[in-house]
Amino acid sequence: NLKHIEKKHTILITEEGKNGTFVGRSENYKPVVIKENIDIGEFVPIKVIDAASTYLVGSII
Repeated sequence: NLKHIEKKHTILITEEGKNGTFVGRSENYKPVVIKENIDIGEFVPIKVIDAASTYLVGSII
C-alpha cells in the first residue's frame, strides 16, 4: 500500500468509519479513510497521504 502514497484517486464514499471518519473505495476497490464529512454515495477526488496494511488514508483535493 505504500506505493499509493501521493497518488490521486476518485473514491466513492461507502460508509461511516470510526471516530468521525468516512470510508470510500477507490476504482480498484481499495478502502480509503478520510476525515472530512462527506455524504455516503458521493464521489470525491482525494490524494493518498498515508497507508496502513489494510487501507489507505486520504485527503480531499
